[in-house]
Amino acid sequence: MNQRQPQTHTTAAAELRAEIEKIVAYIRREYENHSEDEPYYPILMQGGPAEAHQHLGYLHGRAMALLDHDIKGAIKQRRLLLERARRLGYRDDSSKTFPPADTAETSSRKRPAPREVHFPPVANGIDYLYSVVEHLTVQPEPQPRNLKYAVLHLYAATEVLLKARLGKEHRTLIWAEPQKATSSSQQARSCGAEEALDRLRDVLDIEVDAESRQAIGKLGKTRNQLQHDGLTQAAPAIEAQAAEVLDFLLAFIHQHLERDVDADLGRQLEVIKEKVGEIKTYVRKRTERLSRTLPPGATVQCPDCDRWTLVVGSDASVTCHFCDFTEDAERAALRYAETILGLSKYLSVSQGEEEPVRPCAGCPDIAMVAGAVTLDEHRAAAVTSVHKREAKEPDEGGGSLFAPAQTYDVQPIRYLCFSCASAFSSAELDTCSYCGSPLQRGRTRCVPGVRARNLPLFLIRPRP
Repeated sequence: MNQRQPQTHTTAAAELRAEIEKIVAYIRREYENHSEDEPYYPILMQGGPAEAHQHLGYLHGRAMALLDHDIKGAIKQRRLLLERARRLGYRDDSSKTFPPADTAETSSRKRPAPREVHFPPVANGIDYLYSVVEHLTVQPEPQPRNLKYAVLHLYAATEVLLKARLGKEHRTLIWAEPQKATSSSQQARSCGAEEALDRLRDVLDIEVDAESRQAIGKLGKTRNQLQHDGLTQAAPAIEAQAAEVLDFLLAFIHQHLERDVDADLGRQLEVIKEKVGEIKTYVRKRTERLSRTLPPGATVQCPDCDRWTLVVGSDASVTCHFCDFTEDAERAALRYAETILGLSKYLSVSQGEEEPVRPCAGCPDIAMVAGAVTLDEHRAAAVTSVHKREAKEPDEGGGSLFAPAQTYDVQPIRYLCFSCASAFSSAELDTCSYCGSPLQRGRTRCVPGVRARNLPLFLIRPRP
């Protein structure tokens, strides 16, 4: 009686090694088969036979060296080799990519059998997006349950579509631990959205702008809150957050997954784009309407919804008029510094730098933020086009309300108090001789320093 042989599975490294050897062998064979008399021979050999073979040997050796400890790096070297091989007419085996050839999303794909679930990655991601816009455009307005599923499905779409592009390069890139992946890794844990973005940048040279990464990160936090802790958040904030991520994903599909979109998926995408336009228009019009009624010198970007509708200076609390985010001045200042400016109190102190939020030079609260940008400054900077990187394109005249504050290159050191709305330039401030807190030039004591020592306030006097 024959005993069943145990099934063996090829490791990702072994499989990749075989692929690379096959590609290198093809390139070497093509190099040897071409004559020096051919007009494109110098281009083919890229400087000469010796240089071409030397460079090929370098890429081959580097890929082999990386296989045992850095499979992502080896896949990047495979990509460079594959580009060279394709210029020579190489056709790689589609079964080595993800999805495999039998599930490739083309117009000729087989129709599923009755009651069969057939959702290849790109089709799956687009279906999630369709669900998101359905939930966000419910009339007369989305209800809490609609917003809940919009968040869950949008984050699912983000993960699926990012990993679909990774999988097209090599299927091991979608797993959390590519080095341990095998040919049977279908049940292994896959990487998350943040790691997928890193791999797109490091392996495929696809750079996602900081604004889109931030939007995806915020969506991930919202989704995790919803899944694990429960969520209480204003509906407009979720809608604005969703509009940004939807915008990014539509562009990502167009740039990197277009070949996997057949006629049916294309029609779905057109509906999604139309609905996303409606959502963006709503967000823009509401933001513009609010901005006309808010004091531009005391309005900053909200750390919760990213709109320029957070009004400071009301002493008791700081409120966003778009998403209803409300917090006391000191906590709001810390949240703004961390989320909008990307500054950490812990890192600043540990590195011996100035804390991002300091005692105010005009009131007793610790709510003065270094580098805060108000709406009027933001508009002025947008007009003069002083950018560190290209700002988001304006939507029919409403663009200056959407670009983040940290995109400006020429930004003087300026301090804004979230409690009293006092603004100071660095030239207007000095340091308290008692406690080291900021104080206005011409004074000898800061308000917190005097009160900490129970001294009378008349000691805050101008210097002679």
